[in-house]
Amino acid sequence: DVETTVQTTVAAKAPAAGGPEAILDRLTEPLVKSIRVLQSPRQEKDDEELAALRKLAKPLAGKVVVVAVDEEHINRPLDDPAAQMAVVHRLESLGIEAIVPVEPIAGWKEHLLASGKYDDRKVDFLLEGQGTSGFAARLQGLTSCRARVELRLIGLPGRSVTATERGVAADVDLVEALAAKKALEKAGEQACDALIRRAARVMREKTETQKQ
Repeated sequence: DVETTVQTTVAAKAPAAGGPEAILDRLTEPLVKSIRVLQSPRQEKDDEELAALRKLAKPLAGKVVVVAVDEEHINRPLDDPAAQMAVVHRLESLGIEAIVPVEPIAGWKEHLLASGKYDDRKVDFLLEGQGTSGFAARLQGLTSCRARVELRLIGLPGRSVTATERGVAADVDLVEALAAKKALEKAGEQACDALIRRAARVMREKTETQKQ
């Protein structure tokens, strides 16, 4: 599996007198079963998890979030923020509006924390973090990279951290830069999901406390 680097082995035995054809005949059934399992639609599971997360994230639906995730790949520069892009896409899929600062002016973050506004736009949260990836290993001609993404959600205006979470993932590709990007994307999405769950729980508990 090029996404998880998990290897699946299928074995078969046959009398040597039967030659390779006998082994292939006996290999067919277990091989087909394994292939069907590996090809089973993961999308359905992903859709179910996204639906459950969307339900849990209802307290955050409609909120506006400024996203700023710094990223680096050890000993090799990477163009375009892969983890940040994954976080933005995940937020949008949950009905949360994401704003990514493009060429922000100096002091933009301090202004955002103090005023809760970005370019005169009312913002509910600042989601900031750090993503790091690095070379892991060579696997049968492919390059494996691992990544870690740490995120924190800050309610605006203010500096109080609402929730913090992290994600760790690995991926492989022929090219190291692409493997690193894929790992950062997966770690970013993982961290974002965990952060949303924690933030939604915190907000729900806060609401229940206020009612009491």
